[in-house]
This record gives sequence, C-alpha cells and structure tokens, in this order.
Amino acid sequence: MRKLSKKFTGQKLKQRVDTLEFGDSVTLQGGDKLRVEPDIVRAWFDNPINKLVEHVNDLLKDPKIMSVPTIVLVGGFGESTYVQERLRSDIPDKRLIVPAEAGLAVLKGAVKYGHDSSIISSRVMKYTFGVSVDNFYDGKIHSKHKKYLNKDGKWCAKDCFDVFVRVKEEIPVDRQITKGYSPTGYRTITPIYRTTAANPIYTTDPACELGVLITDLPKYIPLSELSNDTTFMFGGTELVVKNRVRKTGKEENLKLHCLK
Repeated sequence: MRKLSKKFTGQKLKQRVDTLEFGDSVTLQGGDKLRVEPDIVRAWFDNPINKLVEHVNDLLKDPKIMSVPTIVLVGGFGESTYVQERLRSDIPDKRLIVPAEAGLAVLKGAVKYGHDSSIISSRVMKYTFGVSVDNFYDGKIHSKHKKYLNKDGKWCAKDCFDVFVRVKEEIPVDRQITKGYSPTGYRTITPIYRTTAANPIYTTDPACELGVLITDLPKYIPLSELSNDTTFMFGGTELVVKNRVRKTGKEENLKLHCLK
C-alpha cells in the first residue's frame, strides 16, 4: 500500500491519509494498515442502500405487490448486517428473511432454472415493448408534425408506438401476442422498440431500438394479398419476435435479450 501511494499520488501513505481530512476516524496503523471507524464505512454503503430502499418502496406501491408480507434478501450484498438493519428499520411493516448463504442463493436459483424452467410461471415486464407503425391521424392524440397524406388520400400519423406489452404488466411464460399488419412495400422493415413509459405515443420519444426484423415479400403476389402477423413470444430470458406472411407461411425470427 505504501508503494502504491508513492507511485500514484507522489505522497507517502501517512501524508495521503492526512490529506483526506477524516481526522481520527481514519488512521494509519502498523505502517501499511488503515483503521477506519464504523461510521465512515457505513457512509460508503449509504448511497446504494438508499437507492435499494427507494426501489423496494416503489415496488411495494404497486397494487399487485403491496400486500406481499415478506421480503427475501439474497445476494452477496444481502449478507451485510448493515444492509439488513437498514431494510428492517426503513421497511418495518414487512418481514425480512435472509437465507443461509445468501450470496449463493442467486446462483442456486439460476442452476435450478436451468434444469427446470417451469419454476418461473410469469414475469413482470421491466419495459414496454412494441413496434413502429403509421396510424390514421387523430387530432386529439397526434402531433401535426407527424401528420401526412398517404397514397389513398387519407391523413395518417407516422412513427406511432404500437404496444404489445406494457411495463409492469405480468406476462405468463410462453405467452404469445400477435398483431396483423398490411405491408406498404415488398420489403417490410419492422424495428422493435422498448421504453420505460407505460403509454408511449411515438417511437421517436425516449425509447430504445432493440433490433430490426426484415422480411422480403414475393413480388409475383399482389401486395394487397401479403398481410403478415407479427408475434412477440415471451418464453424466458429472451424475447423472440416473429414475422409470418399469411399467404406463403414464410417466417423471419429475431431473438432479443429482454432481461438487460
């Protein structure tokens, strides 16, 4: 530690400790050992713990979750007695359980899930997922900046967010959601979007494009006969988006990691 202090700061270790202005709360002992008072150590953890408590309280405001009586604390961070004390004091109306070897609980759960995926029956969506479409223009909803006249002489709005599933919605494993669309050209380009907003209006609002699903349609068939179905399949750690042409049965798939 003394060599590192000299190398990176140009100061001796004692000089460097004195410049921290912690007084007697942080002292050098034995030449290269630091003695740090508990209050200082707790302060290092306060910021992440405050965010953890805030996040848990936000979750408990959800009508589907507020009646949950017990919180199970797992992971290496959960083994800290200070973390446990803070959760018990800041969320007093919930029972807190810390299993033995809390740090291994997450790993054991992942191993069990690898052997039997049926142990998870549903997921609560972290994001709203959908695609970009053009809708008929509605002056009460759409901005004039999105307004245009289509080839049939009808007013439409571009870049509309067509929602397949919303944030905080509980989705059973292996749930499939399908919507039908009519192509505007012989190559359909379907960008897939996600956002933290529950009711997004446009895909140009704060959102993230996850990927693009491209389907080339047969040009020997009239475009009016080439309607297609877009399906979101929520099976596990991946979101699979499938585009299927009804007349030909041709399919294109796109796999996206939905837990990031």
